Amino acid sequence: METKDMKNKRDLLKNFYAIGRFVFLFVISLTAANGQESLRDALDFDGDNKADPVVARPANNTWYTFKSGGTGFETRTFGAAVTDIPAPGDYDGDGKGDFGIWRPADGTFYYFLSSNGTFGSRQWGIVGDEPVARRWDNDTVTDFAVVRRVNNQLVWYILRSSDSATNVQVFGLPNDIPVPGDYDGDGRFDTAVRRAATANAQATFYLNRTTAGFAAIEWGLGSDFVATGDYDGDGKTDLTAVRADADNLFWYILNSSNGAAQIKSFGLSRDDYPVSNDYDGDNKTDIAVWRKTDGIFYIENSTGGYQFIQWGAPSDFPVAGYDTH
Repeated sequence: METKDMKNKRDLLKNFYAIGRFVFLFVISLTAANGQESLRDALDFDGDNKADPVVARPANNTWYTFKSGGTGFETRTFGAAVTDIPAPGDYDGDGKGDFGIWRPADGTFYYFLSSNGTFGSRQWGIVGDEPVARRWDNDTVTDFAVVRRVNNQLVWYILRSSDSATNVQVFGLPNDIPVPGDYDGDGRFDTAVRRAATANAQATFYLNRTTAGFAAIEWGLGSDFVATGDYDGDGKTDLTAVRADADNLFWYILNSSNGAAQIKSFGLSRDDYPVSNDYDGDNKTDIAVWRKTDGIFYIENSTGGYQFIQWGAPSDFPVAGYDTH
C-alpha cells in the first residue's frame, strides 16, 4: 500500500521530471558502442569515462558539476527552472555533455556546446510534448526528439542528426511512461513505454527494438520508479523497477544477459532519488541514490565498494536522476 509520504514524493518527482526542474541529462561518446555508454557520457563533463555527480539549484537556475577526473567543478547558469525542461546531450559530437534545455513555450531546444563554448538552438516540438533527446541513429550526435500525446496515442518525433530526416513513430498510449533505451544493444535507442492500469497493478514494458523487434515484458508495479540501465554490462538496457517499501528502496533488475533477477535494498524511500549511472567507468550501471537531507551521492560500484560524495544542498535536485520516472 502506498503511504501518504510515498505518494507525496512520487508526486514531487512526477512534477519535477515532467515539468522540468533540471533533472534530465544525456549525451554520447565518440567511441560509444552501446546505449549505456552514451548515458554515462551524458554526465561525463571531464572526459574520463565516468559519470560525474551533477545537481541543479532552482533558486538560481544553476547546474553544479563535480568532475570525477579530479579537475575540480563547473557551474553553469542556464534556462529557467519553472518553465524549461532540462535536455542536455552531445549536440556537437565531441563525447562530452552539453548543457541544454527544452522550452515548452516555444518548443525549442537551447544548448551550450562544450567544443567551442557557443550557444545554439533548434525548434522541435510544441507545448505539451516531452523531450526524449537520445542517440536515435548511428552517429555520435544527440538527436532532437519529443513524444506527443495526441488522439489516444503516443507519437514520437525524432530528427536524425545523421541525415536531417524526420522519423515519426506511433508507439504507446497517452498514459504510458516513455522509457527509451538500447534494449537490443545495437547502439541506437529504441522507443519503449511502461504501462500499468493502477499504482498497485502489474506493469508491462512494451519495447519497439530496432533490430530485435517487438517485446512485451511484465516487470514491476505501476507505483515503482523506472531507472533503466545496463546493470549486467552486456550492452543492452535492463528493465528496472525501484520500489519504495516502508523506509527503504528496493531495486528489481532484470538482467538482459541471462534473464536472471537482481533484488537489492539500497536507499531510503523518504529522502532519496535514484541516480543510477556508470560512476566507476566499467561500462556497467551502478546503483546509486542522491539524498536530499544531506546532499550526498551514495553509489554502489559494480566493480566493488562504495562511493559517498557530498555534492549539493537540500533545495537542489539531482540532474543525475534524469533517466528516472
